[in-house]
Amino acid sequence: MLVVRMRDEDSPMKSARDYLREALEHLSDDDAQRLLALIREIDGGRTASSPLDRLAADPALQVPTQAEQAFRRIQPTYVGRRPASEALIEDRR
Repeated sequence: MLVVRMRDEDSPMKSARDYLREALEHLSDDDAQRLLALIREIDGGRTASSPLDRLAADPALQVPTQAEQAFRRIQPTYVGRRPASEALIEDRR
């Protein structure tokens, strides 16, 4: 079992992440695998889409499904014969 001292009287305070980095250097591969499994369990298998899933669970929010388009198509506004977006970009240059 690995024991890590949290603070020496003469050393500045370290963050928990610093102590974890130091402890990882001394772990065996088996212990590292067990720690990784624990981290995955704590993390709950979060993926990139899980924030949207958590937001969708909130009844105050309406999250569109992937089948729905996030934005509806609109016709561009024209200035003369050019779309206004092109005229704006040209004006800013």
